[in-house]
Amino acid sequence: MRWDHSAPVTRAVALRLAEEDLPAQALSSTAAAFMDSGYGITNPDLLAQLLPSTRATYQTLRGLPHDQRLVDPIVRRQIRHTLALDREDPPRAGHIIWELDGHHRAAT
Repeated sequence: MRWDHSAPVTRAVALRLAEEDLPAQALSSTAAAFMDSGYGITNPDLLAQLLPSTRATYQTLRGLPHDQRLVDPIVRRQIRHTLALDREDPPRAGHIIWELDGHHRAAT
């Protein structure tokens, strides 16, 4: 599996953008400003590579039409998992709650 080093940046910026109520035309400029202030990314070529994934992930988080191929895989997986949990009745033992130390316990 190839690790995309830009994924944490695009994911963090998309999550931050999703908290804002932005008009569509301000998305790219606001994302570029967040990348500059948070990560020092100002190179236009690098921004051109990062913005499509950031935009698609933002659109996914806001429930807007998006290109699924460009959505951050962790965000896509979390949304799919959350939707699956919403569709099912919790089992008698409850869902597993993961602790920060890596152990888990059954929720009641």
